[in-house]
Amino acid sequence: MNLPNFSTIRNGIQPAQYVLIINPILAGAGDRSTGLKVKTCFETMGYLTQLFPIELSTRTKNDEGLCSRAISQTEQLILDDHSRSVIKAKPLVVITPLNKLYCAPVEFVFATIKKHIRLVKNRLLIINEMGYQPSGGEIALFQNFLKSLKFRHVVECTLGFDKSQTHIGYMKLADSELAEIEQNHQSGIKKFCDSLNIDINIKNDLIFFSYLSSGKKLTCSLNFIKNSRLEAQALDENHHQKSSHYVFILRDCLPVMADWLADDLIKWKYSPYHITGAKVRIFTLVNNQLEPHGLNENSTDGPYINIYLVYQSIPTSVFRYFIRLSILGSMTGDNSFCEYLSIKGSLPYYEIQPWKSEFVKEWWKQADTTGIDHLKAYYQARCFGNYQPMDEQVSSSHYLSMTEIDKDSPGGKEIMTERETVALVKEITRRKHQFEDTMLSQDARLIIQALCRPAGRSFYPSLR
Repeated sequence: MNLPNFSTIRNGIQPAQYVLIINPILAGAGDRSTGLKVKTCFETMGYLTQLFPIELSTRTKNDEGLCSRAISQTEQLILDDHSRSVIKAKPLVVITPLNKLYCAPVEFVFATIKKHIRLVKNRLLIINEMGYQPSGGEIALFQNFLKSLKFRHVVECTLGFDKSQTHIGYMKLADSELAEIEQNHQSGIKKFCDSLNIDINIKNDLIFFSYLSSGKKLTCSLNFIKNSRLEAQALDENHHQKSSHYVFILRDCLPVMADWLADDLIKWKYSPYHITGAKVRIFTLVNNQLEPHGLNENSTDGPYINIYLVYQSIPTSVFRYFIRLSILGSMTGDNSFCEYLSIKGSLPYYEIQPWKSEFVKEWWKQADTTGIDHLKAYYQARCFGNYQPMDEQVSSSHYLSMTEIDKDSPGGKEIMTERETVALVKEITRRKHQFEDTMLSQDARLIIQALCRPAGRSFYPSLR
């Protein structure tokens, strides 16, 4: 495995026994999950770690309010005896993830620590989110931030797969976590479904799992349903005869919004995503139980498509169990994407947020260099949402049907029939594994191990 060309990598990170991880949280569970994954990585390498999760509420728009909040949280964390012992022990300091626009409150975290215990300013490791592309103004803020910290050596890396930059791959789940998922996913899902009155035959029915976080949940959900059903047929021609269960976890969705989404889904026979011959049942939460919201019977004989709209958070373990059990899944952001890769060993469907446009752009670009016909268009059809590359000022809606992936080929069809689409997708999925295996091999933990030299016995393969 080749290491990225960091300007300071030849120096490495000096050996330490302790790691202090400063974890600025802007996006709730996502940023916290990144911090926890990095913490687990260092613990597996033999380090004693302490995580400092610092909530930076985006509701507070001014730096003064954010800094005050960061100071009070840091002081509370320092009161913990274990935290003080880690800080006293000359730890390696890690910041993850770091949005350069919010450097000011993170600077106050360091200033607050210094009031109690002086950190050794040897080396600082910064691990950014996937596809993070700061603006020019943010870079200037960041440079001033680094000057104020006065660390002798700074190593900055970014999660992701851009071979031309300092990207280090994805944070793979620990082997112990993967083993737990494999052992408990069926019983865990049965228990969860029983608690919400979900009737799923996990052995015979098809399960599709989706995590949506944008405001365009209707179009995103319909795009995923239509395309994934076509792809399921490409995986096995008998799949179209089976009942399907689509479980949608809707982030930041109020009950009334879920009801509106359910009402719109019932009317989808007027949509270009309409599936002929299917009976669609919609379920929403009522008194903490999933109850039928409506029925759209397009046929008296065809299989059911059961759609479950879950707008409350679910345990991380259940989230991962659904990924393991699903035939295909749709993820968003960093952590759900990394967890899908870890659990399924393949790339998911992906909901694009504007700030992840550079990430998917690089993903498509690399697929286009493989020489596999239609591979880029196939992944473009598997990504949906708001797309806004850095060189464009306005975001555009990106929704592509699997029936359109042939349209840009010489002599290709604008719209293929379902049979033609299934045949083409079947050929693509037969050939895509080498490309996906390349991405799966880019385990960021190996780079971190090479940079930081395990303090104890490493559970990762040697890079020598």
